Amino acid sequence: MIFYFSGTGNSKYVATRIADETNDKIIDMAQVLKSGSFDFKVETGEKVGFVFPVYSYGVPTVVSDFVKKLDLDFDANVEPYSFLIITCGGSIANASGLFIKMLQESNSLVPNAVYSHLMPDNYIPMYNVPTAEQSKDRLEKGNQILENEIIPTIKEGKRHTLKPSTLDVIQTAVMYPAYTMLRGTKSFYATDACTSCGLCEQICPTDSIEIQNGKPVWVKKQCTKCLACIHRCPARAIQHGKGTEKRNRYVHPECK
Repeated sequence: MIFYFSGTGNSKYVATRIADETNDKIIDMAQVLKSGSFDFKVETGEKVGFVFPVYSYGVPTVVSDFVKKLDLDFDANVEPYSFLIITCGGSIANASGLFIKMLQESNSLVPNAVYSHLMPDNYIPMYNVPTAEQSKDRLEKGNQILENEIIPTIKEGKRHTLKPSTLDVIQTAVMYPAYTMLRGTKSFYATDACTSCGLCEQICPTDSIEIQNGKPVWVKKQCTKCLACIHRCPARAIQHGKGTEKRNRYVHPECK
């Protein structure tokens, strides 16, 4: 089984490609959180994978909330082969170390293979995201690594380590606490371009959006900041602050 979290489709695509090659199933962490059922039986010989994006050199709150509640039922004498893939636009710093510590505390499990995987970036509140051509180029390069390195490693049950540097550890220690505190929803809003389609409400992983009088309203003080509402809005109506209106949007070509 492969647990994933994805806002604009990058991590879901990676999880799906691996599952296709390993005859496995993918499980959405956000949906598990909503269902409240965290017990999973790991069959003999079954692999356990985790795929999600890096947020501020750390772990999205959806992922941290999920893994702390996750209860994997496996034979304590036969630890399952497990892997971790963190998608990113640049560096994951020490996000892997952060997640592994959480997983170890909740399920006494340490991934056998750990990867960071470059994908198109999407953090639109701070900077413009790649153009369609730039995204296509990065996706093609990423697919080659996925097909030729990551998937074969997982299929063959091999190890792959990823050791954070001292700078990586410092970056996560400095930047990640800011993310956990600065997840407010006040800067989100919808312009008059909104068509009241309701997609933002449907896809929000933390149920932070409600359609009221035909317009999205952010009803929670904080969200996980996946930015799916901005990038996937078909009318480009959802904004964050004053800088996002003219910036590119990004959704993985196979995101549905």
